Amino acid sequence: MAFSPLNDDLIAQLNTASRKLTALLDDQLRPLNLSASNYYLLLKIDAKTGLTQDQLYRRIYLSPSNVTRRLDQLINLGFVRKVKTDTDRRAWRVLLTDDGAHLIDKINDQLQRVNDLTFAGLSSTELTSLSAMLNTIDDNLSENSAHHN
Repeated sequence: MAFSPLNDDLIAQLNTASRKLTALLDDQLRPLNLSASNYYLLLKIDAKTGLTQDQLYRRIYLSPSNVTRRLDQLINLGFVRKVKTDTDRRAWRVLLTDDGAHLIDKINDQLQRVNDLTFAGLSSTELTSLSAMLNTIDDNLSENSAHHN
């Protein structure tokens, strides 16, 4: 696809919407001592208890150093703990603490508010189309990223 002003506008719109969504998430999650950059780790850990750090950063699109930094924040907040794995002395399993587990429903409540605000006025058909388009964009970017790594 050749570059056009329309493509540039779409990229700018995606970028702006992403920043606004991040700000909204930060605002909604602040009462829980969480942010847009760290809540997702709690949800992933909850969904699959006992992930290693390696498994965790492979499931989300973040570098190991970013995952480590965010896990350290969550450990300092008392929401996550790390334990040595039984099979590899170098590896750690990441688990939710009781405080972290109690946050999951509250996080989901806040995410519902964010979803309601973000997608207000869109029909289920439009949301399905948007999801398909975003998946295509994600696939395109993933393929491009694989070629550059």
